[in-house]
Amino acid sequence: MQRRLAAILSADAAGVSRLMGDDDSATVRSLDTCRQLVGGIVAAHQGRVVDTPGDNLLADFGSAVEAVEAACAMQAQLGSCNAELPEHRCIAFRIGVNLGDGRLYDDGVNIAARLELRALPGGICVSGKVLTELWRFHELFVISRNTSFKCKGQTVDVNKVARELGVQ
Repeated sequence: MQRRLAAILSADAAGVSRLMGDDDSATVRSLDTCRQLVGGIVAAHQGRVVDTPGDNLLADFGSAVEAVEAACAMQAQLGSCNAELPEHRCIAFRIGVNLGDGRLYDDGVNIAARLELRALPGGICVSGKVLTELWRFHELFVISRNTSFKCKGQTVDVNKVARELGVQ
């Protein structure tokens, strides 16, 4: 069996249980709208939706860059959709991205799902493997949520850099 590297994106809608309790029909309609939107974004970034169990979505991509670009586009588009809704009806997704060996439902998917749980609603959390892949592209800027790390032998205060750039 030939294996290939694949970037795995796992997304979960945060707070759906509360929304379902408030208005299950409206929540199901909103989730369907989100799935259609996200499916288009995944396809536009050369990915494919593999599964959509409950309020989750699992997709794979040929590259980490495409997966992260899709995740960023998803969060931007979902944010725009939420802008039209009352705050108590907004659906925010948490997204995790990992680089695996191309087999579905193995450790690569499990890690992507665990990363998704670490992301804040509306946020994206990537694995170290994905971060390494992104580091090669100078046009992408990556900020880590770690309190400290080293870059080219120098300790970097991530919080200070984020403040200077106006990012969170």
